[in-house]
Amino acid sequence: MKNKSIPKRVWLLLFALGVYVYILIFNQKLFLSSSKLFLNNILKIIPALILVFIIMALANYFITPKKVLRFSKKKGASKWLFMSLAGILLTGPSYLWYPLLSDLKKQGLSNGLIATYLYNRAIVIAFLPLLIFYFSLKYAIVFYIVITISALVQGLIMDQIL
Repeated sequence: MKNKSIPKRVWLLLFALGVYVYILIFNQKLFLSSSKLFLNNILKIIPALILVFIIMALANYFITPKKVLRFSKKKGASKWLFMSLAGILLTGPSYLWYPLLSDLKKQGLSNGLIATYLYNRAIVIAFLPLLIFYFSLKYAIVFYIVITISALVQGLIMDQIL
């Protein structure tokens, strides 16, 4: 017989809903002000989320493993720039990319380019609207530039060490 217990995430959702219902019943003013704040924040973020979703979908459609390998064999800075952009734009958990990167390494992708790609995975485009909302556009730009430069430096160091 299968265990049909309720998953913990469902309990968490039910608990959160219970808290909201409790606040609605016993403190309607707090409920209304928090709901208004939530809706205002969501309305500010939604346009950016839509743009980010479109960018991520296009990146996942147009950047294929064959293109990654083709660009990685180019000379000069273009391959480093491409791997940085691929790391930033391609979505999904990093561990799902490991088998692909391993195959690409066997076909000639350098350790430095792999490190650059993986380090740039720290830039999550989906979080960009929230980062800007909470910290400012200037902060987000500087933060992402520092991560990208650090990724390139780490990639170059990995190529020298390995």
